[in-house]
Amino acid sequence: MGRRKSRSKPSFFRGLTLIFILPVLVLAGVLGWKLYGEYRISRLTNRERFNIVIVADSPTVISINPQDKTAVVVPLPGDIYFPAAEGYGDYRLKAVYKLGELDRKGGRVLAETVGDILGIPIDGFILIPDFPTGKMPQLDQLFTFGLLTQYLQNRIKTNLSLLDIGQIIAASLQLRFDKIKVLNLRGMGILDELVLADGSKALSADLGRLDYLADDNFVEPGLRRENLKIEVLNAGTTAGLGSEVSRVLSRIGLDIINVGNQDIPVGDCEVRSENKWQNTLTVRRIAGIFSCRILPKQSGRADVTVILRSLRPGE
Repeated sequence: MGRRKSRSKPSFFRGLTLIFILPVLVLAGVLGWKLYGEYRISRLTNRERFNIVIVADSPTVISINPQDKTAVVVPLPGDIYFPAAEGYGDYRLKAVYKLGELDRKGGRVLAETVGDILGIPIDGFILIPDFPTGKMPQLDQLFTFGLLTQYLQNRIKTNLSLLDIGQIIAASLQLRFDKIKVLNLRGMGILDELVLADGSKALSADLGRLDYLADDNFVEPGLRRENLKIEVLNAGTTAGLGSEVSRVLSRIGLDIINVGNQDIPVGDCEVRSENKWQNTLTVRRIAGIFSCRILPKQSGRADVTVILRSLRPGE
């Protein structure tokens, strides 16, 4: 009888293969978990438009539509005198970031204040310490792969994730110069000189004129395509809350058919719609902007009803 062939070589190779494959699988698992974590905290994933404020003495809002490969840039003079968000009172815009830092809120107060001026939701802020102040940033100089390096080295301050920064860079690299629109508030006649009580001079913003001239610049196309009818109800004690909310929703492309009051107590915010609309982009976007619960409602004149007690949770 012939001898059986030795099986030591296949066993050896299987063991060697495992030695090489196992670390790869572990690394892939770690990277996958990391990417999942980035996805969960991302503010921009699946978003049709990115609205970012660059922190500086004269903050700049950059709004990018990655699908249309267009952008809107709005430089905001630091001397604009405006009510800072979250009840801080009136301040020059250039002081608002430091105001938020005093209470460890980072750029949140500035982002919300800028959003109040322009009537748009601001998704995030970026503070780049070495970036020159007092001048409008050039997108091809600002959103480069060097920004990723600065992020990983903790050299910038932001509320955006690594995935968000990567998405902004990818979108900005596809922009053509002729697809970048600059809204110069000074040249548009929106800003007026203001003399403060101490005799110093500042600037006031005519929000009505701003709304008229900047009407379609921040539309999110998917919301307009869904074309749902929106009702906004104020369930709180703040006068004009419904109008403030409808201003934001109109700016991003939603159709507001009614603004009124609601006597039934709610939490900070509820978005109510028929079941067939609950997973729409419109309902999810409104709920995301104002941190609302999504609840069902009976059919009516409005497809979606937004009920708020305050503009921001906890106010």
